[in-house]
Amino acid sequence: MPARRHASSYQLLNLLEATGQVGVWSLNLRTGEMSGSLGLAHITGLPSDESLLGLLDRLLHPDDREALGELFDMLYSGRAIDRTVRLVRPDHTVRWVSVKAQIVLDDAHRPMRAEGIAFDVTGPHEARLLAEQSTARYRGLVHAIAAVVWTTAPDGKARPSPTWQVLTGQTGPEMQGDGWLAAIHPEDRARIETAWRTAMEHGTPYEADHRVLCADGTVHWYSNHTIPLHDADGSVREWIGIMQKMPPSGRFSSPEITGTLVRGARAMLRWSVVDLARAAGVSVSSIRRLEEEVGTVQPRTRLAMRRALEGAGIDFIGTLDGMTGVILTRDRRGA
Repeated sequence: MPARRHASSYQLLNLLEATGQVGVWSLNLRTGEMSGSLGLAHITGLPSDESLLGLLDRLLHPDDREALGELFDMLYSGRAIDRTVRLVRPDHTVRWVSVKAQIVLDDAHRPMRAEGIAFDVTGPHEARLLAEQSTARYRGLVHAIAAVVWTTAPDGKARPSPTWQVLTGQTGPEMQGDGWLAAIHPEDRARIETAWRTAMEHGTPYEADHRVLCADGTVHWYSNHTIPLHDADGSVREWIGIMQKMPPSGRFSSPEITGTLVRGARAMLRWSVVDLARAAGVSVSSIRRLEEEVGTVQPRTRLAMRRALEGAGIDFIGTLDGMTGVILTRDRRGA
């Protein structure tokens, strides 16, 4: 039975080494002689009869050679090793190799021999490096465009987002689910919630511009673009969105209020000049001077008109090409 077990183990080792990714080795800690299996020869690219004395010093990647002294110190002091290093094969290809070893003691409990195994982990290691590079590029891109990235569950419930939390000051639990809506400006909240639920119901991309209540107490406009990611069966797996701060000259840039804008806003609200004068606490003559662009209107008077109109549901908007306009976001005509 022991002989059969030994033969079975030997056959299993041969099977593993036939993959070209596993090899075993042994180092005599007293003589410095090192021997390796055929599998190790496949990994290193050396002939199977090549002497392994000085193998590591010759094949080890220049950037990893400092580790050689540490590895030998550990072996000679009787400690096991578990390290990943790079080998430069004779054909000048680089392989990542995971090296593991245990120490065999003599009768006096002194280190006598190191028995080790080497795994060619080039494929998994390079895949991990590519993933890390992709992540680093993604983070760099997000940072470069000053963006907020977030994801939600298939039902649209938000998950914690570090960038959103930094922007708004909300904690992960606070923004989860529908909690993120609390950081949307109150005047935009209902509009955004409706647009978001419509997108979820139809599984279509969501795009909206809205104001965000920032952690530092300021309010800024952001352009929000969110798309659904689908599984093979067409169902939504998750939603991923990106929000970018809109430049001062962006669409919602709060343009300077003009007579044309005031007349347009009054028309939408069906307000007379008297209605606006009453709501803003300014004189009728000041409104007429602004609308007819005759004379001077004080900044504080313009601001009072603007606040009165915005309070009635008007948003003043500007576009990148310099055009301006007004939109009615809440129907309070006749107020």
